[in-house]
Amino acid sequence: MLSKARYFRIPQILVLLATLCTAAEVIIDGRSGPHRQGGASMVKWDRRVVWCGHKWCDGWAEWKFPGPSGTYKVSFELEAKGFGACPWTWTIAGKSVSGESRQACHCDRCWPLYRQDLGTFTINNGDICKWYAKNSFACGIDGPGSYAAWTVIKFVSTGPTGPECGNGSCENGEDCSNCPNDCGECGPQCGNGECESGEDCSNCPNDCGECAAECGNGECESGEGCASCPEDCGECPAIDAFSKINAVDYSDQSGTQKESGSEGGESIGYAAAGDWLLFKNVDFGDGANKVDARVATAESGGIDFVLDGRNGTKVGSISSSGTGGWTTWKTVSASLDKVTGKHDLYLQWTGGSVNLYWIQFSSEDDPVQPQCGNGSCEDGEDCGNCEQDCGPCETTAECGNSECEDGETCGSCPDDCGECETVDAFSEIKAADYANQSGTEKEACSEGGESIGFAADGDWIQFANVDFGDGANTVDARIASAESGGIDFMLDALDGTKLGSVSTSGTGGWEAWETVSADIENTTGTHDLYLKWTGESVNLNWIAFGHADATPVTARMSEGNGRRGLRLDGGTVYLSNRKGTHRTLLLHRLNGERVSVLRTSAAAVPVGMLLPRQSPGLYVLTVVHPGNVRESVRLIAGEAGSVAMESAGR
Repeated sequence: MLSKARYFRIPQILVLLATLCTAAEVIIDGRSGPHRQGGASMVKWDRRVVWCGHKWCDGWAEWKFPGPSGTYKVSFELEAKGFGACPWTWTIAGKSVSGESRQACHCDRCWPLYRQDLGTFTINNGDICKWYAKNSFACGIDGPGSYAAWTVIKFVSTGPTGPECGNGSCENGEDCSNCPNDCGECGPQCGNGECESGEDCSNCPNDCGECAAECGNGECESGEGCASCPEDCGECPAIDAFSKINAVDYSDQSGTQKESGSEGGESIGYAAAGDWLLFKNVDFGDGANKVDARVATAESGGIDFVLDGRNGTKVGSISSSGTGGWTTWKTVSASLDKVTGKHDLYLQWTGGSVNLYWIQFSSEDDPVQPQCGNGSCEDGEDCGNCEQDCGPCETTAECGNSECEDGETCGSCPDDCGECETVDAFSEIKAADYANQSGTEKEACSEGGESIGFAADGDWIQFANVDFGDGANTVDARIASAESGGIDFMLDALDGTKLGSVSTSGTGGWEAWETVSADIENTTGTHDLYLKWTGESVNLNWIAFGHADATPVTARMSEGNGRRGLRLDGGTVYLSNRKGTHRTLLLHRLNGERVSVLRTSAAAVPVGMLLPRQSPGLYVLTVVHPGNVRESVRLIAGEAGSVAMESAGR
């Protein structure tokens, strides 16, 4: 039971005793002295349970909780001088608890104590607490000094709670970072490297960067141009749609890069789906319905042509499935919806990356004239008007017009050029001296003169009027190749009689010359001879035919006198007294095996050019003079390199 001595009684004022003890108690003493001074109210009050002349009276009080916010067990005590029942209601922090107290004595005879636990409440500092007593009946002494009822309420903390985010109050321990609902959003922090809401280039350039040029201030600043700010920089000059528009001369762009162009200047590279270029004020005049674009790509992609905005009117597109590389440029064309007048033109990439050099518009009624020298043989260009782009023209000589023109020979057009001279099959026939050909090329030969190169499967050369005499059944061919290939020998036509063929699996290089031999069908008389390549490329210097069973000549020749002056002196064969006359020298063993062939216009030839070194034995030397006149001698080579000669006319 609480002793009355523990409470303070100060007349005429409300007394609140809030004590924070080691048990964290808060005690509110509602007793206030004489009954006419307001009783237990703290904020406001009505009548207390006092002298009412034996009547039922109501009383109430309310106050603000003075202690710290927290969770409390709450109880109250009531002392009264009187008799009867007192219904009551407590409302604490919005939670109500009701009950009824009864006094066990009458009037002046006792001060009974009534105590009641109200429960546990979460209470914040300043929360409203209310007490209401109804229909109390009490006895008292009329006049000053009369006793009244006093009320005491006790709050015992069960442990303070932290701030409650979301209750609308920014409490101790709460701030914008952990409870923006109660304390509001945190303001931006300039200097944290993040351009936050409320920051911009003007109030925080450290986070948001320097402010861009301000379009409309009358000054064409860095970063502004005719495309982005015509108000300050003026309108962009008109671009002629029918001229060649370099891609790097754009007005604005997104995502693309300039790079050095392999055809000169710069081109646009690294552009892929979603990237774009803008060309302001493009003048299409009376109308364009076609576009040419110079592109290069190793992927598949395209470019859309859009008018007056990125989401404007699409008038067409170009595409490529690949040109063979990022610097392998090709001109692609596409039809457009007809465009007239001036427009802003957007080029928007679709699909994979496509490099772009230039674009050019035209009307199909007035096609763009080709530009000779751009590396592309375009419509309207040919070998005649632009050899630089299209290459040299092939011969267009007209056989039968009685004029032997460039590209015509005795083999391809005997009507205009006359019959070909007879070619001795047993002489060294230079491949470059053909009468006609297809697919081959002449080139300088490391063994002198010219040879046939770059000839492969299906290519051919023709020799007209080849005289095989009484018969040839072998062929020698001087060839060089880094690959495997062969040559067929055809009689009188490309699809005529096949005489035989020579082949190689490679000689070690394109100038590593070797002589290969083969047997052929015995051939007599005069014929057109076709050499047709099979397999891979084989270079050819010369060919020569022979007869494997040639009969050796046994007539001895004295030191002096062949029919045409053929003689041997000191290891040198003297052919005639005339220089400049072409002759063919053929050296065979007695069994018919060809040893060497030499075509020369010299008057004298060292035997060492014909005879293998340190190869003693018997040989047959045949000299073919102009007109297919032949002279044969037998050479006798000794062990020490001595040579004797026998001869007979033929």
